[in-house]
Amino acid sequence: MATQMTPLISELERRVVAYPTDLGSLLEECHTTYFAIRKSLLTPQIISEVKGLDPAHGDLVELTRAGCGYLRQLCENEFTLYRRFFSSGEDHLYRYLENLCDFLYDDLRPRILHEQRIGILCEVCTVLQALMVLGSDVSNLDGVSDEGEDDQGSIVPETPLDMKESPGMQKLQIGVLLQMILQDAQTRLVFKTQAIVQSDIRLHTPTDDDLRYPDKLIEYRATQVQEPPKGSSDSSDNQEEMQADESTWYPSVRKTAWIMSMLDEFVKPEIFHDIAREAISFCRESLDVASQRMAAKEGPTSAIDAKLFTIYHLLILKELVSEVDFGQDQPAGTAPPLSAGEGFFGIPLFRPAAFLGSLAYLGVPRLLSGAETPLNIDQELKSVCEALISDCVKNATRPVRVFVERSSAYLDALATGPLNEKNDLLSQEFAAPKQALETNNEFKQACKEEVQRWGSRVRLFLEDERTVAALFTPLQHQIVEEYAIFRGLLAGRYGPELLEEAYTETALLNTLRQWLVPPTS
Repeated sequence: MATQMTPLISELERRVVAYPTDLGSLLEECHTTYFAIRKSLLTPQIISEVKGLDPAHGDLVELTRAGCGYLRQLCENEFTLYRRFFSSGEDHLYRYLENLCDFLYDDLRPRILHEQRIGILCEVCTVLQALMVLGSDVSNLDGVSDEGEDDQGSIVPETPLDMKESPGMQKLQIGVLLQMILQDAQTRLVFKTQAIVQSDIRLHTPTDDDLRYPDKLIEYRATQVQEPPKGSSDSSDNQEEMQADESTWYPSVRKTAWIMSMLDEFVKPEIFHDIAREAISFCRESLDVASQRMAAKEGPTSAIDAKLFTIYHLLILKELVSEVDFGQDQPAGTAPPLSAGEGFFGIPLFRPAAFLGSLAYLGVPRLLSGAETPLNIDQELKSVCEALISDCVKNATRPVRVFVERSSAYLDALATGPLNEKNDLLSQEFAAPKQALETNNEFKQACKEEVQRWGSRVRLFLEDERTVAALFTPLQHQIVEEYAIFRGLLAGRYGPELLEEAYTETALLNTLRQWLVPPTS
């Protein structure tokens, strides 16, 4: 039949270009009749095939793979057959193919729209995207083959220049047909992701086990020592390390990382960026809540642990954000986005232990005032680090600071009245030379205890000595600066005998470094 009908239809299509008003309805009737006959022939077969897939109870991923795979092959066959008769009517052709696909979509769509598991929805998207790519490749090969047949003497006359075929008629655009169900899966995926962001991140209520820091880190490192890694490939090592490290993350951080890793490849970049911003923003709020709960606990290290908990997880969020190319959302002057699979300083992504260690290379200024990242995580990280260091400096230098403040207040008041021996600073009980010497001794004891306690807690969270050193350096200099004010007061108001008991800048720095040396095991 094709041999007989094709020359007639081809001539009709050619004349429709010149006389669309007179002949357009006739060609339209040919299209309608063709599609009606084909649909009546195929409908029973399609219904039987779809029923055999058990769409109401079968596995959703397998149903998508088998059902859409069958429809892809069916549509390719129908497209090839149609092209043997017609070279026009693209809209009618794709409308007809969409009607054939609806036999499966009517059963598949409700399953997708009621699916609760994000992992399953991601697998459905993967299957559909693979079928779309595969269909495109097959169509390209078919197009090359058809051209070869035409060159060898096809019965279909060559299309005139004023009837150039659209891309949709040159090869089957399988993506157009699968796009509908893919959009359903993506829509459901976004909806479920937003629900999880709200329930598991924004509204996450920390349990006592969630706040067991740094105990969780200590336990994890103990298992790492007891169970050395087995020999395996680098990629599998990285994957196992990522999963192990995630066990030490706060639940909302772990959920944020999981959502970002699952969603990245399956939704449009602008949608992914919006969800990523929302998840990270709520995650930071959940970290604040957890940090406040930790700080409220009884114990001498609660305040330190709360800040270190925040720093530990902000570094993880910083790494997660660094993977995402926010494009124009990035502030001007920021560093270009990292390539896939590459972290800061070449360290693989999702490896917080390695990432925390790498920060030592930043040095003190870079650690506390590095280039801004999207969502201002660096700014928050800088603020928490400064607060952590400031708290230690205040506690370590409290004796000399109180002494200097009382002395300065007295001298300011004295400057407005008459000066005599009874009013001299050294004649005051709180500023007597003996009291100044006692204050210096109290500083030595308080500073040693505070710095050593602070350093031990920092190591429990950050572990890597290079990273610890990056925080210790500003701590040491701030303590020296605070103490220098006390030493200046001694030099200006007290004799050289008392000044000899005070630290010099170099001596205090060396002493602080000794106090911060990690204890030998």
